Amino acid sequence: MTGKPDWYPDPLGRHDHRWYNGNDWTADVADDGARRVDPLGTSAPQRASGTPKRRRVLIGALVIGAIVLVAPLIVLWQAVAEFTQPADHDASIEQCSITGGAIDVRVSVTNLSTETASFTVFVETTGPIAGRTLRSLTIEVDTIAPRATGSGSATFPSTAQTVDCAIIAVGGQLPFGLDIGPVGVQE
Repeated sequence: MTGKPDWYPDPLGRHDHRWYNGNDWTADVADDGARRVDPLGTSAPQRASGTPKRRRVLIGALVIGAIVLVAPLIVLWQAVAEFTQPADHDASIEQCSITGGAIDVRVSVTNLSTETASFTVFVETTGPIAGRTLRSLTIEVDTIAPRATGSGSATFPSTAQTVDCAIIAVGGQLPFGLDIGPVGVQE
C-alpha cells in the first residue's frame, strides 16, 4: 500500500484500526478508540476468533434492520394478495329492498375452494333518477368453510322509493380491516 500516514481499518483483521506510517503497517492499533500495541506485531494474520467488535455490531445492526424493514413488507404483500386474489367463489344478491325508510341489502357467497376463506363483497345501489348511485357498500362475509355458503348484510337510511343492487366486485378479506374499496379486485 502506498499512501499518507494515517489510521486505517486493520488489514490483518485483528483490531478496529492500525497505523500506516506511509511505508509500512505498524504494531500501533486501536480498538473502540483506545490505542495500544499489537503484541503479535505485523505478522501475517492469525485469524482472530470472529471479526472486530465494531464490524460484528454493524453486521448485527444490518441484519436486525433488514428484518425490521422486510418482515412488515412481506406481511403487507400477503394481505394485499389475499384481498386481490380471493378464493374461488360464487356471489349473489339475496335481498335488495326498501323497508321503513331504509335500504336492506343481503349478499350470499359460496366458497368453491377447498380451504376456509373470507370474502368482501362490493355492492352498488342505484335509484330511480337516471340510475344515480345511492350508496356503495362493502359487505364482509367472514370464515366460510369449503363448499359452504355464508351471508352478510348492510342497511342504510334512504328516502328512495325504488332501488337496484349490483355486485361490482368480490375480494378476499380486507387487508388489516381497512376498506380500500374494490382496488385491484374484479368481478
